[in-house]
Amino acid sequence: MRIDLAGFGPGSVNLCTAEVLKAIEEADLIITSEGIADSLGREISLKEEAGILTATGSSVICRILEEKAYNRAVCLFRGDSSFYSGASPLLKLIRESDILNDGRHDVRIYPGISSLSCACARLGLSVRELAVFSAHGRECDPVRAVMGGRKSLFLTSGSEGPALLCEELVKAGLGDLEVTVLEMLAHPDERIRKMKASEAACMEFLPLSVMVAEPAEVSELLRRNVPGIPDDAFVRGKVPMTKRLVRVSALSLLDPSPDDICWDLGAGTGGMSIELSARCRRVVCVERNPDALELLEKNREKFGAWNMEIVKGEISQSLESLPAPDRVFIGGGGRCIRSVLDALRDKRRSAKPVICAAAITLETLHEVRHSLDEYGYAAQVVQVAVTDVVERGDVHMMNAQNPVFLITGRQ
Repeated sequence: MRIDLAGFGPGSVNLCTAEVLKAIEEADLIITSEGIADSLGREISLKEEAGILTATGSSVICRILEEKAYNRAVCLFRGDSSFYSGASPLLKLIRESDILNDGRHDVRIYPGISSLSCACARLGLSVRELAVFSAHGRECDPVRAVMGGRKSLFLTSGSEGPALLCEELVKAGLGDLEVTVLEMLAHPDERIRKMKASEAACMEFLPLSVMVAEPAEVSELLRRNVPGIPDDAFVRGKVPMTKRLVRVSALSLLDPSPDDICWDLGAGTGGMSIELSARCRRVVCVERNPDALELLEKNREKFGAWNMEIVKGEISQSLESLPAPDRVFIGGGGRCIRSVLDALRDKRRSAKPVICAAAITLETLHEVRHSLDEYGYAAQVVQVAVTDVVERGDVHMMNAQNPVFLITGRQ
């Protein structure tokens, strides 16, 4: 007995490979989605005894394969079996089930033409030009995606369609970004339209769509692999800013990852917010000072830190509305640490987020360290003291910056 996991292509028989068509014609059991099942009945010759079952979900399909009698079963998936396909999780379940343990089953995988290949052909693009993301039943962040420096291709369907993705782009200030939406590729009602993200956010699209977005303008300083943007690269005022080498130390202690949501509390000029935006999925910075808020917005636009959200208000009064974080930096107002820890106890994205607070007074150091201990965090204290060498006439002198304590809390 044989089980074939096959990619049907974008949905048209014309773009289904001869190998897969032959497998379909020889099958006595076909399991697929309703859309593909409609095409089979109209356009492909099947065995008289062939049964077509419409089912989705790996566990459901695996159960059918365990319970039904067949000589050759074909499980058809839209697109390519190796490209964001249900074939992979199904194969994993089959390998874990009793199907292969009886020694009588042979499982084979057949590739298909992906919507990525089809979209590239329609637009005259190379796959190497694109960063690819799936919003089909997956968490997808279009703002972070378009900051990567390449065109972004999004696989979409149903409620997670182009309009929803473009709404996120508009919220981030990227409404003028150009997008191309390709609807129902390879079908008779295929449609390709180019527009601004702000226009697409207000439109309705057919269920199966692919969207290609142009890259957002982002400063090369933000794309660097090495942290530590020069202090003089920021728009500055009289508002305090976490200095370059202190930022580098804090980033090392926080160790953010690309999927993280980060808070920057008491963001000031935005030095840490900008650095974090280059290394995580989303940054939410809280600031109450009107001058600082103006500088935050200017630096956000200057660097293209579009995944950075600015919240105006007192830290303790703003925490309830913020999304659950993975990393928290407290640059100003470290003595509000208990309010922060109370809020984190009520909203946890990870078990306990990593916290790093900057303090310049012994009182704040004491408050933060003991609060972290009390709330079950292991506290580590590092003092960063930076001294520059500056030219004074014909001599060079040491110019010490104020030492800063970095208190890190981990679970």
